[in-house]
This record gives sequence, C-alpha cells and structure tokens, in this order.
Amino acid sequence: MTYEAAPTIRKPTIVFVPVARHYHGHYEVAITGPARVTSAPDAPLLQVRNTGDPGVVTVMVKTPGS
Repeated sequence: MTYEAAPTIRKPTIVFVPVARHYHGHYEVAITGPARVTSAPDAPLLQVRNTGDPGVVTVMVKTPGS
C-alpha cells in the first residue's frame, strides 16, 4: 500500500490484516517514508502513524522470512 503522508493528519491509518487466515498468526511489516507502526506486533488492525513530515509512505505486510 502506498499513500501520500499529510503532516496535518494526526490520526493513524488503520489497515485490516487477516492474521489467522493468511499469515498463520504472525506477520512482518516493512515501511518506508515518514511514518511508523504504532500497533502491537501481529495486531489484526495495523496502525501506521505519520511522523509529521510530508512524503510518500509505502507499507508492505508479509509472512515472516519471506
């Protein structure tokens, strides 16, 4: 998933991750750009929060080790 981070937006971006069905209970997140993951590891609702800087954010959810 890719999106443009807006510094004025303070709420997190929420992404549903089908953890049990597609990731066997565990997943890894790769993120680039002005954002960080703020949810707990393996949370079914992945929360990504902007750091306050503008730019393009890319979020990739994958199985561990892939």
